[in-house]
Amino acid sequence: SFDNNIQPKLNWLQTTFHLDQNQLCHVVQRQSMLLNASLNNTLIPNLEFWKECFTRDYNHQCSDDDALAEIIRLPRQMTQSHQRLRKRAALFDAHGIPNRFLWGRAEYTDEKLNVWISKFVSKNSDGIVDKAIF
Repeated sequence: SFDNNIQPKLNWLQTTFHLDQNQLCHVVQRQSMLLNASLNNTLIPNLEFWKECFTRDYNHQCSDDDALAEIIRLPRQMTQSHQRLRKRAALFDAHGIPNRFLWGRAEYTDEKLNVWISKFVSKNSDGIVDKAIF
């Protein structure tokens, strides 16, 4: 029901990202899949995952506010299965790729992601992976 399912997500989005009513409407209209994702099993853990990626990978130079601004810019990245997101992060770890580079690529098919990883690893074989993503 709306009161038990949708309203808590709207409240969470608005308070977490400090959105006014118009901003909330804009986000939900653009990314309605946010309302289909589980708040406790997907949205909240994925938000924490991405915030951690941004702050850790940038040596804590990325503030929570900066991370939140980027996350709400591409809110679709929060709708991936948390288990799938963790598996992909482990794949990046195995290749020595900072998890922040998963941003914007989390929804790639396995094949497309593997192609991207191969290209990234070959381009960065000299160990330089310190490129900004936003």
